[in-house]
Amino acid sequence: MLGGEGYRLGRLFALFLFVFALFQVVKGLGGDDFSPVEIGWSVVVGIAALWLRPLAWHTLLVALVVHFVLRLGWLIVAFHPLALLGIAFDAYLFAYFYQRRVLFGRARRWTWLETVVPPIVGSDLIPPLRAQTVEPPSPGVLGLSRRTTILVVVGLMFLLLIAYQLVGQR
Repeated sequence: MLGGEGYRLGRLFALFLFVFALFQVVKGLGGDDFSPVEIGWSVVVGIAALWLRPLAWHTLLVALVVHFVLRLGWLIVAFHPLALLGIAFDAYLFAYFYQRRVLFGRARRWTWLETVVPPIVGSDLIPPLRAQTVEPPSPGVLGLSRRTTILVVVGLMFLLLIAYQLVGQR
Protein backbone atom coordinates (compact mmCIF):
# COMPACT_ATOMS: atom_id res chain seq x y z
CA MET A 1 0.00 0.00 0.00
CA LEU A 2 1.23 3.44 -0.86
CA GLY A 3 -0.02 5.92 1.70
CA GLY A 4 -3.32 4.06 1.79
CA GLU A 5 -3.29 3.58 -1.98
CA GLY A 6 -2.89 0.05 -3.35
CA TYR A 7 -1.54 -1.11 -6.67
CA ARG A 8 -4.16 -3.69 -7.64
CA LEU A 9 -5.39 -1.69 -10.62
CA GLY A 10 -1.82 -1.45 -11.93
CA ARG A 11 -1.38 -5.22 -11.83
CA LEU A 12 -4.85 -5.76 -13.32
CA PHE A 13 -4.01 -3.31 -16.12
CA ALA A 14 -0.80 -5.21 -16.91
CA LEU A 15 -2.65 -8.54 -16.90
CA PHE A 16 -5.27 -7.13 -19.28
CA LEU A 17 -2.53 -5.97 -21.66
CA PHE A 18 -0.87 -9.41 -21.65
CA VAL A 19 -4.21 -11.14 -22.29
CA PHE A 20 -4.93 -8.69 -25.13
CA ALA A 21 -1.53 -9.44 -26.69
CA LEU A 22 -2.15 -13.17 -26.35
CA PHE A 23 -5.53 -12.92 -28.09
CA GLN A 24 -3.92 -10.88 -30.89
CA VAL A 25 -1.39 -13.69 -31.37
CA VAL A 26 -4.17 -16.31 -31.38
CA LYS A 27 -6.08 -14.23 -33.90
CA GLY A 28 -3.00 -14.11 -36.11
CA LEU A 29 -2.43 -17.86 -35.81
CA GLY A 30 -6.02 -18.45 -36.86
CA GLY A 31 -5.47 -16.62 -40.13
CA ASP A 32 -7.23 -13.38 -39.23
CA ASP A 33 -5.64 -9.98 -39.51
CA PHE A 34 -3.64 -8.94 -36.47
CA SER A 35 -1.40 -6.06 -35.54
CA PRO A 36 2.18 -6.77 -34.43
CA VAL A 37 2.39 -3.14 -33.31
CA GLU A 38 -0.52 -3.64 -30.90
CA ILE A 39 1.07 -6.84 -29.59
CA GLY A 40 4.43 -5.17 -28.99
CA TRP A 41 2.78 -2.07 -27.49
CA SER A 42 0.71 -4.18 -25.07
CA VAL A 43 3.68 -6.27 -23.94
CA VAL A 44 5.98 -3.25 -23.41
CA VAL A 45 3.37 -1.25 -21.50
CA GLY A 46 2.39 -4.33 -19.46
CA ILE A 47 6.00 -4.93 -18.45
CA ALA A 48 6.38 -1.25 -17.58
CA ALA A 49 3.31 -1.46 -15.31
CA LEU A 50 4.83 -4.40 -13.43
CA TRP A 51 8.49 -3.41 -13.34
CA LEU A 52 8.20 -0.61 -10.71
CA ARG A 53 11.36 1.27 -11.70
CA PRO A 54 11.75 4.96 -12.71
CA LEU A 55 12.31 4.15 -16.41
CA ALA A 56 9.17 1.99 -16.42
CA TRP A 57 7.18 4.84 -14.85
CA HIS A 58 8.22 7.24 -17.60
CA THR A 59 7.53 4.63 -20.28
CA LEU A 60 4.08 4.01 -18.83
CA LEU A 61 3.14 7.68 -18.67
CA VAL A 62 4.39 8.39 -22.19
CA ALA A 63 2.46 5.37 -23.51
CA LEU A 64 -0.73 6.56 -21.80
CA VAL A 65 -0.34 10.09 -23.22
CA VAL A 66 0.24 8.70 -26.73
CA HIS A 67 -2.79 6.43 -26.37
CA PHE A 68 -4.84 9.40 -25.12
CA VAL A 69 -3.83 11.48 -28.17
CA LEU A 70 -4.62 8.62 -30.57
CA ARG A 71 -8.09 8.20 -29.05
CA LEU A 72 -8.63 11.95 -29.22
CA GLY A 73 -7.77 11.83 -32.93
CA TRP A 74 -10.21 8.93 -33.36
CA LEU A 75 -12.88 11.03 -31.67
CA ILE A 76 -12.21 14.03 -33.92
CA VAL A 77 -12.03 12.06 -37.20
CA ALA A 78 -14.99 9.75 -36.60
CA PHE A 79 -17.09 10.53 -33.57
CA HIS A 80 -17.52 7.31 -31.66
CA PRO A 81 -19.07 7.05 -28.17
CA LEU A 82 -16.48 4.49 -27.07
CA ALA A 83 -13.74 7.02 -27.78
CA LEU A 84 -15.15 9.27 -25.03
CA LEU A 85 -15.06 6.40 -22.55
CA GLY A 86 -11.54 5.49 -23.66
CA ILE A 87 -10.30 9.06 -23.27
CA ALA A 88 -11.73 9.27 -19.75
CA PHE A 89 -10.18 5.90 -18.84
CA ASP A 90 -6.76 6.90 -20.24
CA ALA A 91 -6.87 10.13 -18.21
CA TYR A 92 -7.81 8.15 -15.09
CA LEU A 93 -4.97 5.68 -15.65
CA PHE A 94 -2.49 8.52 -16.15
CA ALA A 95 -3.55 10.08 -12.83
CA TYR A 96 -3.47 6.64 -11.14
CA PHE A 97 0.10 5.88 -12.23
CA TYR A 98 1.29 9.45 -11.62
CA GLN A 99 0.07 9.30 -8.02
CA ARG A 100 2.12 6.12 -7.51
CA ARG A 101 5.43 7.69 -8.61
CA VAL A 102 7.06 6.96 -5.25
CA LEU A 103 6.27 3.27 -5.71
CA PHE A 104 8.27 3.40 -8.96
CA GLY A 105 11.17 5.16 -7.22
CA ARG A 106 10.40 8.66 -8.51
CA ALA A 107 10.30 11.16 -5.66
CA ARG A 108 10.34 14.37 -7.71
CA ARG A 109 7.01 15.95 -8.54
CA TRP A 110 5.95 17.53 -11.79
CA THR A 111 4.93 20.87 -10.30
CA TRP A 112 3.75 22.26 -13.66
CA LEU A 113 1.31 19.37 -14.00
CA GLU A 114 0.14 19.63 -10.39
CA THR A 115 -0.62 23.35 -10.78
CA VAL A 116 -2.65 22.71 -13.95
CA VAL A 117 -4.45 19.62 -12.57
CA PRO A 118 -4.46 19.83 -8.73
CA PRO A 119 -6.37 16.55 -8.10
CA ILE A 120 -3.48 14.58 -9.60
CA VAL A 121 -1.29 15.22 -6.55
CA GLY A 122 -0.43 11.94 -4.86
CA SER A 123 1.24 10.88 -1.66
CA ASP A 124 4.97 11.34 -1.08
CA LEU A 125 5.03 8.62 1.54
CA ILE A 126 7.28 5.63 1.06
CA PRO A 127 5.29 2.40 1.00
CA PRO A 128 5.25 0.82 4.49
CA LEU A 129 6.86 -2.43 3.34
CA ARG A 130 9.86 -0.59 1.95
CA ALA A 131 10.08 1.83 4.89
CA GLN A 132 10.10 -0.85 7.60
CA THR A 133 12.86 -3.05 6.20
CA VAL A 134 16.53 -2.29 6.61
CA GLU A 135 17.43 -4.09 3.40
CA PRO A 136 15.14 -3.77 0.41
CA PRO A 137 13.24 -6.97 -0.24
CA SER A 138 14.62 -8.99 -3.12
CA PRO A 139 12.22 -8.51 -6.01
CA GLY A 140 10.96 -11.48 -7.93
CA VAL A 141 10.35 -11.47 -11.65
CA LEU A 142 9.48 -7.91 -12.76
CA GLY A 143 9.29 -6.82 -9.12
CA LEU A 144 6.41 -9.18 -8.31
CA SER A 145 6.30 -11.33 -5.23
CA ARG A 146 6.88 -15.05 -5.61
CA ARG A 147 3.18 -15.81 -5.11
CA THR A 148 2.09 -13.25 -7.70
CA THR A 149 4.71 -14.48 -10.17
CA ILE A 150 3.44 -18.05 -9.84
CA LEU A 151 -0.17 -16.90 -10.31
CA VAL A 152 0.73 -14.89 -13.43
CA VAL A 153 2.68 -17.80 -14.95
CA VAL A 154 -0.12 -20.28 -14.22
CA GLY A 155 -2.68 -17.85 -15.67
CA LEU A 156 -0.64 -17.31 -18.83
CA MET A 157 -0.16 -21.08 -19.23
CA PHE A 158 -3.92 -21.54 -18.87
CA LEU A 159 -4.55 -18.87 -21.52
CA LEU A 160 -2.01 -20.49 -23.85
CA LEU A 161 -3.79 -23.81 -23.40
CA ILE A 162 -7.11 -22.19 -24.31
CA ALA A 163 -5.48 -20.50 -27.32
CA TYR A 164 -4.00 -23.82 -28.45
CA GLN A 165 -7.41 -25.45 -28.20
CA LEU A 166 -9.06 -22.63 -30.19
CA VAL A 167 -6.45 -22.83 -32.95
CA GLY A 168 -6.64 -26.64 -32.99
CA GLN A 169 -10.41 -26.54 -33.60
CA ARG A 170 -10.02 -24.66 -36.89
